[in-house]
Amino acid sequence: MARVFYYLTQNYGRLPTMRFFGAVREPPFQLTPSLIILYQVLELMGGIKPELDWSIVQARFESLASDEEIKNGAEAMSFDALIGDTSGVFEENITKARAYAQRLATDVASSTNGHSFINGKYFPLDDVCLAVSLSTELLLSSLEQNFLNALQSSIGQALQYFQEKASVLSCVAVLAVGI
Repeated sequence: MARVFYYLTQNYGRLPTMRFFGAVREPPFQLTPSLIILYQVLELMGGIKPELDWSIVQARFESLASDEEIKNGAEAMSFDALIGDTSGVFEENITKARAYAQRLATDVASSTNGHSFINGKYFPLDDVCLAVSLSTELLLSSLEQNFLNALQSSIGQALQYFQEKASVLSCVAVLAVGI
């Protein structure tokens, strides 16, 4: 998937790449709340493991390649050629990313839920602890709030910074017009 990401961002740009990953993430059918709960319960009980459907990835890739114009006159690659390509074009980026993740110890063993970086600061993804109540068989969600609080705090600080800068710039603009 890393090769697909690097290829799409380099040859089609960030916006089409983000649309591609959004489309790949969406299931090919409409999920109702009851199906979502059933899926989560089955996942908790070990009956289902979320996996990436490569046929959907290939179909979305081919759709993007036919709908979007490639940047800088580069030559388009087929999905199979891209997945099988180990020529080094994208391998250098993948190797660097793996080495960086290894230096940071951001592997599955250190956090099964994943890892997050907000403005360069590390936060473990420990926000959701799902449990099944055996008496009611309802899916309960309890939030430990560590990640969500960190996200809210960090974004709040960044927003405050930008608001202060915008305020200063608008004051400078008013003073410049008044002079």
